[in-house]
Amino acid sequence: VVPGWLIDRAINRNLRRALQHHGVHVAAGHFGAHGRHGGIGHELDAHTIKRGAATQIGRIGEQEGAPPVVLCTLPDPGVSPAFIALHPDPLKRAVASAKIALMNNQLKTLAGQAGTPLADIHAVLLAMAVADPFELNRIPFVNAGHPENPSDHLYCKDSLHPALVASGLIAAEVIEA
Repeated sequence: VVPGWLIDRAINRNLRRALQHHGVHVAAGHFGAHGRHGGIGHELDAHTIKRGAATQIGRIGEQEGAPPVVLCTLPDPGVSPAFIALHPDPLKRAVASAKIALMNNQLKTLAGQAGTPLADIHAVLLAMAVADPFELNRIPFVNAGHPENPSDHLYCKDSLHPALVASGLIAAEVIEA
């Protein structure tokens, strides 16, 4: 799985070489969701993102010897401790979550139409958020960040990005797709 910024660079500058050396993880956020990440007022145009993702899937699929493409749903930042702290009004978070759900439905439709595997990252992070506490193999994990990034916390110190265990669950979802 290649980080999103590297995918952008590869697509824009040297896609063929990158595809020969790396597996590709096609993330929804890289196809038209430009602007502030996760801002409550940020308009997500699900159809623009779907068109962009379809274009990139087609371009990657045309490359000789290209590795498989996995389309991922967009995670809802509204379930992260940082986002909840920044935007405590649940009604505003619900508006943003509804927009993300609309976009994810478009991406699921696209994956089905294109015959592209879909990793439901949204569902993975949502399952961690609603469990109290979240447990994996009967081991409880803290749904928060911590300045020292201990392994029992689901979020990094910024309380927005997934930490080790959460990243592992996301990676497992991508691999299973």
